[in-house]
Order: sequence, then C-alpha cells, then structure tokens
Amino acid sequence: MALPYSPELNPDELVWNHVKTHRLGRTVVKTKEALATRARSALRSLQKSTDLIKRFFHESHVQYVIT
Repeated sequence: MALPYSPELNPDELVWNHVKTHRLGRTVVKTKEALATRARSALRSLQKSTDLIKRFFHESHVQYVIT
C-alpha cells in the first residue's frame, strides 16, 4: 500500500522551492549538464546560509521535525 505524499510537510521541499524561486527560476539552460551544474552551485551556496536553512525548519507546517 502506497502512503500519500504530503510535500508541504517535507522540509526538503522548502529547500527546492527556494532554489527554484531564488536561484534557478527563469534561468535558461541548454543541456542537462548545465542544469545540474547550476543546481549544484545553488545548493552549495545555500549550504553556506545556515540561518536560512534553520528558518526552513521553523515553518509552522514542519515543526514536527525538530520536536
């Protein structure tokens, strides 16, 4: 039996939403490799933003993760 997926409860989705909205958004890429390179770069940059990452886990709908 497959369990229903609830992306709003998954902190990873907040990370991807941030990357898509603030880093990759309307970026034009011509190859899969270019997209992968840009995504890795965005994630590495985000990795250095510990305050922002902490804020993801303080969103009310993902509070269950830190309790």
